[in-house]
Amino acid sequence: SDLAKMAQIVMAPHPKEVWVPCKVVTEAGDSTTLLTLEGEKELSAETKELFPISSASLTDSPDMTKLNELHHSLILHNIRQRYQNDDIYTYIGPMVVSVNPFRNIEKYDARCLDDYRNKPRDELMPHLFAVGQSAYYSLINGGGSQSVVVSGESGA
Repeated sequence: SDLAKMAQIVMAPHPKEVWVPCKVVTEAGDSTTLLTLEGEKELSAETKELFPISSASLTDSPDMTKLNELHHSLILHNIRQRYQNDDIYTYIGPMVVSVNPFRNIEKYDARCLDDYRNKPRDELMPHLFAVGQSAYYSLINGGGSQSVVVSGESGA
């Protein structure tokens, strides 16, 4: 079949997780049988709903612009992986996405603020401090106005 030949791994719709990485098992007409990479269960999906990906795109990436592919299914998967590892901030280029853990995470406390004053962004884990520092330096060095947009539900 075309999909099985084209991709070993696909992102597939999932009733609970929204999107999950899967291996193609079989194809029959417009339907594809899949096995989640965690091996937990078999899924069935319409072939047109699947997004073929490379396994390299499944790695936990602190900056999603560095993924081999960029698709909304991979964005959700990457943010989910990072959140499960208590990495609540993820860059998408110059932007940062934050997922509220509803608890304190020690590695993100105010003690790390000095690191963001003294080191380049790519040497540090993603953080809102980096966005603030970048805006501040651009204001001081460029002399132009700066904007930072904060959007979301809790605490935005």
